[in-house]
Amino acid sequence: MNDYYRHSFLTFGGQIFSLILILLSNILITRVLGPEGKGIMSLLLAFPILTVMISLLGLDEAIVYFLGGKKFEYSEVLGWSILNTLIVSAISIGVLLILRNWLVTTVIKNISSEFLMIAIFCIPFQIFFQYECAILLGQKNIFGYNLLAVSRNFLLLLAQVVLILKFGLRGGVYAILIGFATSPLFGLLLIKKFGKPKIPKQFSYERKSISYGVRSVLGLLFHYLTRRLDIFIINFFLSPVQVGFYAIAIMLAELPWYIPSAFGTVLFPEVSGMDKEQANKFSATVCRNTVFITAVASLLLALFAKPIIGIFFSARFYPSLIPFYLHLPGTLALGITRVLGGNFQGTGRPEFGTLMALVSFLVTVILDILLIPRLGINGAAIAATIANTFSAGIGLYIFLKSSKIRFSEMLFARLDEVKNYRQLVTRILKR
Repeated sequence: MNDYYRHSFLTFGGQIFSLILILLSNILITRVLGPEGKGIMSLLLAFPILTVMISLLGLDEAIVYFLGGKKFEYSEVLGWSILNTLIVSAISIGVLLILRNWLVTTVIKNISSEFLMIAIFCIPFQIFFQYECAILLGQKNIFGYNLLAVSRNFLLLLAQVVLILKFGLRGGVYAILIGFATSPLFGLLLIKKFGKPKIPKQFSYERKSISYGVRSVLGLLFHYLTRRLDIFIINFFLSPVQVGFYAIAIMLAELPWYIPSAFGTVLFPEVSGMDKEQANKFSATVCRNTVFITAVASLLLALFAKPIIGIFFSARFYPSLIPFYLHLPGTLALGITRVLGGNFQGTGRPEFGTLMALVSFLVTVILDILLIPRLGINGAAIAATIANTFSAGIGLYIFLKSSKIRFSEMLFARLDEVKNYRQLVTRILKR
């Protein structure tokens, strides 16, 4: 338990550093490029990440499961990761080049073909970066995992500072390619200590990883689409300017989500080595405490949202304020799904995470199509909150039914736990 919380807070600390870098990046983009430039950058950043999630078939998640549970040797896993990077990259780039004209008139309309090409060629780097993160997490090298994540945001920000100030939007787009290309090189330095890759001579790992990944990937894909599909729908119905406003709204609203994200990330490999009963009790403790911390963080953020937007992004982004408030309740529900998803993956039941994400995805698509043309970005925020709440409800029902744990044990922190938080805060303030 102590190792788990230490790793979780280390992950949360890494995410805080990443958030600072992301905040600086957004300040630069919004101040120099304005709402439209912010919208275009958001779409181009999301495109290769989404494409890779579809292409990988959950193979990166399988790495965490197999390495965390010591089910395969590291050298074999790394060998397959390199081979899969080459194969998946070639297929993905080929398909996207064929579909290029269709993409710039539908999925990412209002974006130039040149910018789309840059996003497409980010894909090989993103694939191997995903594998590196999975290897570090599966090896329980939590410090290295967080260091790699922070390095991606730092390298991206560094490239943006140099190129956006000199070349504007075009410089920002090329900065995306530089950030994606350089971060896997740093990742190689972090994973080389585990050993060299082994040339794959049998397909047992690949078969099992595909079997696990297919059950997991749809959940990951639907989860990501639920969080980011709305920016593509907003761009389709409205414009990149509105995407820019909404991107700032969700960035702020999802700040408290990084707390359960950290706990859920570490929970996955942690419970993969526990028996089912122990894993469920452990997950319940994690869930109720993350709900409490996330709720407190969300309340504090709501109180200071307007001055934060005005100070950091300028008054031009005040249209982000209302969708921020509408999106914020969904963040709490999203945190619950993140912790439950970590439990389902770690206990070998990723299909339940997929079910949660599927329901959330369907509700998001239906409500986005109904609400965005009528209510604009406010409709997108309402849809996200409703979808996340549905997903959390289904996940809780599945978990409670299979674990025999009470509802209150999942959502309400115990008095002694709250007192521990008060004592921790008091000690920090005294220091």
